[in-house]
Amino acid sequence: MLKILEKLLSRKVNADMLFLSELLTYKGESQILLVNYFDQVTLDYSLHSLTFIDEYLLLIRQYFIETNLKKLNEEEHQHFIQDIVTISLRIGAYVGETIRENDRKQQWYWIKSNKKRKLNPILLKVTQSDPKHSSAILTNGTLYEFPMNIVIDLITLPHKEKNTLSRYVDEVLNLTSHSI
Repeated sequence: MLKILEKLLSRKVNADMLFLSELLTYKGESQILLVNYFDQVTLDYSLHSLTFIDEYLLLIRQYFIETNLKKLNEEEHQHFIQDIVTISLRIGAYVGETIRENDRKQQWYWIKSNKKRKLNPILLKVTQSDPKHSSAILTNGTLYEFPMNIVIDLITLPHKEKNTLSRYVDEVLNLTSHSI
């Protein structure tokens, strides 16, 4: 808890997203699938920690594929969807916070409100054209990233070995280092 408070005070982090990312390893009533995987790893918002998240997502992807092959009743189906959404939100928040933590050149912040999106013509066009872009948006004022959507894609779309969160974050950070 002290780690969270230090980050909130020192970098003025969007508290909601940081808290959401910290829930990734939470054990209790609203824990995510296979949460025990995180007992073996250190999640410290480093670029290296994304390799652990990538490994976890491979397990979740396998669960997703296997569960999609089963006949689920409506309640089971809703629970399955909620599990995937919860995982995507928490990991997406972790990925965004990792970008914020590791970009030494630019400040990133989260945009969550529809009001702020409507004030920005680029965001308004993007979010209206594709409903999946209605989740939280990470921006440095020039680039707009959708980490939650990347996570959903890694879980649900055909997987290519080169598609990883580590690679995604590396590409985002390389883009910002060249845009200055």
